[in-house]
Amino acid sequence: YTDLLARTRFSFSSASALWKMIPEPFKKTWQRHITDINMSPWNVFLSVNATRIREGEPAIPCPGSGLDLPPILCASSPAEGAIAIWSTDSRPVLMTVIAQKIKDGIGSSEVFTIHDLAYEQLLNIAGFAAGEYFVYCICTDAPILTMTSCSPSAAFKVAVR
Repeated sequence: YTDLLARTRFSFSSASALWKMIPEPFKKTWQRHITDINMSPWNVFLSVNATRIREGEPAIPCPGSGLDLPPILCASSPAEGAIAIWSTDSRPVLMTVIAQKIKDGIGSSEVFTIHDLAYEQLLNIAGFAAGEYFVYCICTDAPILTMTSCSPSAAFKVAVR
């Protein structure tokens, strides 16, 4: 049982857990990336993200469907147990935030999703255990259940105190 095999198995497990926590409308955005008739959005997602996770890179939960991210978007942990997301853009935005706990340098199967967060420049989310997280931000044109377009996901690595 080699280290590479263990990391590969762990990365598939992590990608599977992430897929389960992604809202259905975001899963559908993978449809346009299918290049083979025998592939599904799940297959495309897994082929892209299992490798990224194994290499310690953030995943791509959503490739987007026509909406842009704010020009400057940042994430950090300004206080114990909290993650802040901010932008210099003052337009109101609806956002889904997905946080994936990092274990041994790669994204784990511990995933949290929060939908339809409205903010104009600053968003604070509390209740995180200490540790490192990949934080994914996806903007939508409407609440998640009625959205017609979304941005590609932005990814940040955040150390929560």
